[in-house]
Amino acid sequence: MLIWESPMLAMLFLATGALCFWMVLRAFTSGELKGRGWGFSYRIYHRDREPFFYWLMLSCWVVCALWATVFGVLAALKSLR
Repeated sequence: MLIWESPMLAMLFLATGALCFWMVLRAFTSGELKGRGWGFSYRIYHRDREPFFYWLMLSCWVVCALWATVFGVLAALKSLR
């Protein structure tokens, strides 16, 4: 069995996708989003004060959530064969 045919890989991708979707939902409902800074610091982007960086970071999180979910579904289908 190859690594991409493992059900563990599918669960890992699906869990990562669920985590990203949860962070997107939390950021959308609260109006603020945490983004990584340099080193161990982080930045908080607010929807009203910094709309460009807020929507840019939110769209990046949505793309990551979609990719992780798609890879998880494809790995699950591959492991069922």
